[in-house]
Order: sequence, then C-alpha cells, then structure tokens
Amino acid sequence: MNNQSVLDVLEQVEIKRNLRLSLLKCKTRQETLLRALNLAREKLKVQSASIFLFNKVGLLERIHIDSVNSKGEKIEEETWLREAYKIGEGITGEVLPFQGKEFYGAPKIINFPIQDQLDESTKSKLKLYSEQLGEVKCIASFPLDGQNRTYGVLEIVNKISYPETNNNTPATQERYVNSI
Repeated sequence: MNNQSVLDVLEQVEIKRNLRLSLLKCKTRQETLLRALNLAREKLKVQSASIFLFNKVGLLERIHIDSVNSKGEKIEEETWLREAYKIGEGITGEVLPFQGKEFYGAPKIINFPIQDQLDESTKSKLKLYSEQLGEVKCIASFPLDGQNRTYGVLEIVNKISYPETNNNTPATQERYVNSI
C-alpha cells in the first residue's frame, strides 16, 4: 500500500468517526434521523435525502426528508406530501426483496428518467419531486440493511456537484456510485 492509499484510508476512517460522534450527540431517535439525513445530503452533495421505514401495515413510509430547491434554499419538510410504497412498488420499493428467501435489498439508480419506461408509482414520485426540486435528473435508492434483514430505504435525488469539478451536472451511474 502506498502513502496516498494509507492517507485515503485514514481520511475515510476520520470521516466515519466524525459522523458517528455527531450522531452519538443526538438525544432522540427523531434528532438522530434528522441529523443523519442532513449529513447525508451535505456529504453526498445531493438535492434531497429521505429515509423510508416500514410502518405498521408493512408499507415503506417516508419518515423524514432533507432537501433544498434548485437555488439551494431549504425546503421545509412539512411542504412535502406523504409517501408510502409497497415492497416492489416504484424505485423506493424495488430495492427490497419481495420473493424467495432473500432478506436484503439491492440499490437502484435511475438517471435521466424517461417517462414511458417507468411504472405509475415512479411517475407520480417524479411529478411530486419535480414540483419541489425542479428537474429530476437522477434518483438512487439504497436498502438500509440490519443484521437480519433490510429495514428501510435511503433515497437520494439529484447529485448536484462533484468535489473535483464543482460541476452541477447530473451523475452518470458510474460516477454516482463511485461518489457515494
């Protein structure tokens, strides 16, 4: 391992340690979730970050969202409509396993969504998000895996800049995955 690789690993360890320490300071579950979303949005440089967890009837329900509009101004959480999805429904539900013995989900990324290639649930989501954020260029959903199963979804919308270029163009799938 060369010196630069060692420095990169140490930097990643320090980032994770600082994130953990920041979350440990939170006193409630609500405060922890809100702080985690804010950090996710800022660190990943995305326009919106949401957490979906299973509700009492088994739907994935958005419990929090941290977002900014196309001008970078904070969008208050109360202005968003409620969202809930069945397993397998839309980009949010598609990351979760819904057949067989699989208990863990797999990430899903949509870049430059083409309306006629989307299910109705994802089309509705794009319309809702476009009204709040402006143009939706990419959506990525990631399963939140616990010890024995997936318990929710982290969803991010519109990668807005890259540290090396400070470019506000949407991500290619390769750059999106590599930047996370």
